[in-house]
Amino acid sequence: MNKGQDVQTIVLAIRTVLDGGVYLSPRMLQWFTGCALTRETVEARHPLGRLSPRELQVFEMLGRGLDIKEIADQLSLDHKTVELYRQRIKVKLGVDSAPAVLRAAVLWWHEASSSS
Repeated sequence: MNKGQDVQTIVLAIRTVLDGGVYLSPRMLQWFTGCALTRETVEARHPLGRLSPRELQVFEMLGRGLDIKEIADQLSLDHKTVELYRQRIKVKLGVDSAPAVLRAAVLWWHEASSSS
């Protein structure tokens, strides 16, 4: 669910969760259903499924607003190693620049944190 939903949808989602259920937007439901019907995993259908666990970790940290040096310090890596991960992420996600990776990471982080 994103912040742009209409009030009725938000109320429905809240009621569903309060009743112990799980609310999925029609778009997410269609996506999950498509995965199940074609026997593809969610990870294989989503671009982030192409990332290694370490690349996903770096992507998430970028989304949280950490810079390369902060990520390197937290992961006990050289900053050039983190830059290499960012370059691999860029290629795997098909984006054309480091700022585009950062934008994608921030958008993903905000969407992920608002849906939990």
